[in-house]
Amino acid sequence: MTINDLAKKSGYSVATVSRVLNDSPNVSAKDKAEINRLVEMYDFQINVNARPFTALFAIADVMGIGAMRALHDNGMRVPKDVSVMGFDGWRWVLIWCRSFPQ
Repeated sequence: MTINDLAKKSGYSVATVSRVLNDSPNVSAKDKAEINRLVEMYDFQINVNARPFTALFAIADVMGIGAMRALHDNGMRVPKDVSVMGFDGWRWVLIWCRSFPQ
């Protein structure tokens, strides 16, 4: 069973199911209880072998910089582990990325 299957059976979106599985505080107690009930009923297990993402596309360069910082803070290397691409051609990104730890 996948997260998509769990979402279909629960009637909730994949995003809501994901929030519950990741213990996000942004889900109502009622929704958490219902999704967790289905997780137990179907013996849903998170696939630890799921393939990690290797690229990220940001709609603005400044968002890409924020993503690079978050990736770096979580032990991932840009661009070796994850490629990051911004979209708007912000000029200051050239200066910022030269000083970004690789």
